[in-house]
Amino acid sequence: MTGRLCALLLVLICVTPACAAETRDYTYFLNELVNLDGLPLIQEGVKCALASSCNREWQYNPNVDHFLSAAHSIEADSSKWVRYDQARREGVMAELEGPGCIVRLWSANPEGVIRFYLDGDTEPTYEFDFDALMSGDIEPFNRPLVWQRQVVLGAPRPEGRPSPDFMNWGVPYIHREGNAASTCYVPIPFAKSCKVTSTTLRADGYAHAPPRRLYYQVGYKLYPKDWQVETFSLPLKPEYKAKLEEVARLWNACGEDPQPAGDVRTQNATIEVKPGGTAKLFDLNGPATIRQFHAKVISKDPLATRNVVLRAFWDGETEPSVLTPIGDFFGRAVGREAYRSLPVGMTDEMDYCYWRMPFQKHGTLAVENQGTEAVTIEYRIVYTTGPVPENVAYFHAKWRREAPGRNFDYALLDCDGGAGVFVGDVLAIDNRLGKWWGEGNEKFYVDGEAEPSSWGTGTEDYYGDGWGIRWFVNALHGCPQNEGRRQLMYRWHISDSVPFSKSFRMTLDNYSALHEDMQNGYTSVAYWYQVPGGRDFFPTELPRADERRPSPKVIMPYAVEAERIVAAGSKATIIDEPDTRDLYSWGRAVRSTGPTLNLTLPVERDDVYALALFEKPNVPLGQDACTLLYNGKPVGRAVHLTKGEHTVTVKLAPERSDVITLDYLTMVPFRNFITEWLVLGPFDNEGDKGFDRVYPPEQKLDFDAEYDVKGGTAKWERLGAKTGGLLNFDVHFYPNDWVVAYAYVEVVSPDARDTELLIGSDDGVKVWLNGELVHENHVHRACVADQDRAKISLKKGLNTLLFKVDDGITDWGLAARIVDPDDTLEYRLPPKFEYRFPAE
Repeated sequence: MTGRLCALLLVLICVTPACAAETRDYTYFLNELVNLDGLPLIQEGVKCALASSCNREWQYNPNVDHFLSAAHSIEADSSKWVRYDQARREGVMAELEGPGCIVRLWSANPEGVIRFYLDGDTEPTYEFDFDALMSGDIEPFNRPLVWQRQVVLGAPRPEGRPSPDFMNWGVPYIHREGNAASTCYVPIPFAKSCKVTSTTLRADGYAHAPPRRLYYQVGYKLYPKDWQVETFSLPLKPEYKAKLEEVARLWNACGEDPQPAGDVRTQNATIEVKPGGTAKLFDLNGPATIRQFHAKVISKDPLATRNVVLRAFWDGETEPSVLTPIGDFFGRAVGREAYRSLPVGMTDEMDYCYWRMPFQKHGTLAVENQGTEAVTIEYRIVYTTGPVPENVAYFHAKWRREAPGRNFDYALLDCDGGAGVFVGDVLAIDNRLGKWWGEGNEKFYVDGEAEPSSWGTGTEDYYGDGWGIRWFVNALHGCPQNEGRRQLMYRWHISDSVPFSKSFRMTLDNYSALHEDMQNGYTSVAYWYQVPGGRDFFPTELPRADERRPSPKVIMPYAVEAERIVAAGSKATIIDEPDTRDLYSWGRAVRSTGPTLNLTLPVERDDVYALALFEKPNVPLGQDACTLLYNGKPVGRAVHLTKGEHTVTVKLAPERSDVITLDYLTMVPFRNFITEWLVLGPFDNEGDKGFDRVYPPEQKLDFDAEYDVKGGTAKWERLGAKTGGLLNFDVHFYPNDWVVAYAYVEVVSPDARDTELLIGSDDGVKVWLNGELVHENHVHRACVADQDRAKISLKKGLNTLLFKVDDGITDWGLAARIVDPDDTLEYRLPPKFEYRFPAE
């Protein structure tokens, strides 16, 4: 019997119902920390989820189709307990019914004490100084299974960040200086139940209160009720301590296969793949299992690892289960700095992958060179032959990118149609905005959950850091590439793999999507196993190679790259040369060799746009060089374009009729916002009920009246919008939390017309046109221009617009405009509020 088959059968024995009564001792749970062999096997009835300090109550709103907070701050996701135990003065972090296991602990600031109540104990089974536990100072919670940034790397706390004991109920608490972001993978299994709590201690040792600002995550697994689990017990038995030391050795030796098998076969080869060519690296009839895949790409093309596409097919699939640039597969999305993690890594010799890839009938690994230079690929594949279990799932790895990332919920994986297990991901961020991007929480939706069973506290927290993210490398999580505005992170779910029976979806909050003119870039590879017949949301082919290239040093808002829109048949060539890749946006441009150049503009929505041409970033093509035409007429200040494709023509000036270079075209919405308003408020919105409460302005508009409002009385007042069209209620009204206000303006139209009203609001908004309700949207969100679109009919002459905007907490405001292609609408206020210049 082969070593591979032995390993698989041993794992299979552990999950078959007939052996469910066998006790899983501590060795079982320690083995799960390196058990790559067991990941392809479906474990029915196992659940992996997360308890965290995330503020779920505020962020979830059933009236919208996604989860979005009205505002976000670092305090929003701290010290949110399952419940508060008044008698014990503890915050309950997790309360679980077993059998199960705590598989991961994380905290940005582990302070106070952490208590574990196992199997119904009424007093703490174990109590630890939380910082000491996460610092690796307590047996058996030692490195490398426990990691704290300030201990391992000595990184100081960033300036401006509060110390871990800030606002801690006034209780003195000494904490080691530095960044205390910590992760612990030491398993804590339990047979019946587990309660995890937090508190701080007085000088006499009695509990005082839970920390005021504790950021925490408790990852756990729950097992079928017939599983027999040996509860965690200290001190560890000698055999358990020996196993723990073995696992620690394997984690410290990343780059080696943690579960080497006997009787393996090895395929070594070096191949050359010409531009446009394909090659099979591996092609074998099964049953068999690929256990190791090593590769190195050599080419003159600096983008070769992004231009070479890796595909894998199992058992006659027509669509690939693996579809990713070969570099991204190993973590080469950002830079070339080597790193070693448990299942995947990059080295100077070869990159490696130890994900197991079993198949029953036939397996194929293939590459395609979509670049412009030949590539040489050195590779080594280690595999075993022989039967694989019937309940095996097949390996998947797929790449996607949003650059710019315009979706608030950036989805790394969305699959359904059968059971499987999620085992990890790689994420590359292009921080174009230059602001902190990591507050976005991860969310795992298992088997169609309406609310995620795993809901984290921030992107950097998910990847194991805190208070920002910097370089670090661990066996299961790290940030091995950190170059300026670009970061690459990985997180492997080995002991905390996430099983699903029908479907799985993972998203990350992308707060840059709320910015109008610029969003960050997101690139990822998701890794999972799924039974045959499963489906996923990835396209069947990757975007073209030129659309996969790394973002340029300079990102231009609203830019449409000329090389992507030059019309077929145009007399033009695309400039794409190594010495020009830092000169042009995205490293490419179009050189026109004729008197005209046609461009096909993709228009996502009906609007008025200002168009401009650029020969280099921030260097416009002047009117002396060319004229831009639409429908044969020069494009003036703005042009009205409907949704779809439109052709515009660049006509060269007579003296420039030989050649011009066009880098990109900008297509900026012509936002003639309403800038002068009358406002009234604040009215009460306690319990979020003010949105539907009818206040006097909805019954009658009286600009001379005085109204009873929250905190006193008020009259209509004039208020101007800020640059960018934002009418900022937050600085004008007080109180400004859980309130409602009204805004009024008059619109004079030269004719009767059907058009659109575009609205951005924080939070919900109602709109009345000429006394008739034309739009309402009760949401909690940040204000972004043009979030809502309402079709309206203006009558000739005077029209009245009344807006009602509610607020929960923090920011509060409104931005509005009417689509007006010819800029003929006039906005005004009632005569008594019109501004008049003083007499000379």
